[in-house]
Order: sequence, then C-alpha cells, then structure tokens
Amino acid sequence: MFASCELSLDRLRDNVHEVLEVDGAGRWLNFHSVCPEPEIRVTLADLRKALGMRRHGELSEAQLIDWATTLLTNNVFYWDGADAQLIGEWINGISLDL
Repeated sequence: MFASCELSLDRLRDNVHEVLEVDGAGRWLNFHSVCPEPEIRVTLADLRKALGMRRHGELSEAQLIDWATTLLTNNVFYWDGADAQLIGEWINGISLDL
C-alpha cells in the first residue's frame, strides 16, 4: 500500500513502529528482521500514481521525496522487469534531485 501511495509514511511508521527499527527521520525502516528478502514490487503504475498525486497537490514535494527515499533505503521494496531501469532512475532522481 505504501508503494502505491495508498498509505502515508506517517501511517506506515505508526503501523510498524512496535516491530521495526526506525531512524530519526523516519524514512529508514529496518524490515530485514520480518522480511529478509524483497517482497513489495514497485511498478511503473506506482511511480505514475505518485507523480500524478504530486501534480494534483495530493502529495507535497517533501512527501514525494520521502516516498522515493523510503523505497530506495528499505530492502523490502524492489523493481524489476522491462521498466526496472526507468523506475530506478526516476526514484533516484526524485530522492536525490528534488
């Protein structure tokens, strides 16, 4: 739900704070103890949805950056297939360049 922007970072932290380690900024969640392998696939549709939500004012720039940074820094999320490079480039760009 987080990858598809149906759950905010604050709600994700609230839902998992008792079982996961969270860094001070709250963007790094140590999922390794409960999910040692990547399990949540990020798709091109998820990326388009996040960008559309930002364009329509449903996400702030900071929220979009937090979303991308959380995807990059947590081992539970992954992208693969034909769109993997494009997804990775966009997520990296959002996280690092905005």
